[in-house]
Amino acid sequence: LRLVDSGEFWLAVFISLGDIVIGCVLGAFIAIAAALISCKLGVFRDLISPAVSVIRAVPVASFIILVYVFVRRLSLSINFVSIVIVALMVIPVIWNGVITSYKNLDTQLVEVGKVYGFGIFKRFAIIFVKNIKVQM
Repeated sequence: LRLVDSGEFWLAVFISLGDIVIGCVLGAFIAIAAALISCKLGVFRDLISPAVSVIRAVPVASFIILVYVFVRRLSLSINFVSIVIVALMVIPVIWNGVITSYKNLDTQLVEVGKVYGFGIFKRFAIIFVKNIKVQM
């Protein structure tokens, strides 16, 4: 209870929340980009798929230790560890969701979007994102 009254506690909480948000956004960006490239280039998917499987299978504690060792060697901020760990935990989930959604995408819906004159962003938002929600 004494910690809750101190400003240092809340500063640490907000810094940690900021690191989590940055890690999630970074991981989502990397995962979506890698998944979309993987959907277009099968060779890239074949190269990335084992790495994503390893990230998914290895316990988080192992990644924390490995990233911490590399961060210490590179003399980077300790906040970098939490950002990288969060990004690594987000990447496999989003990557798999985007790949699965793209494979199961109804091409007729894409054609309907083109016929109605939807731009690429509107088609992405309406058709692809809703398909991801259904797949997850």
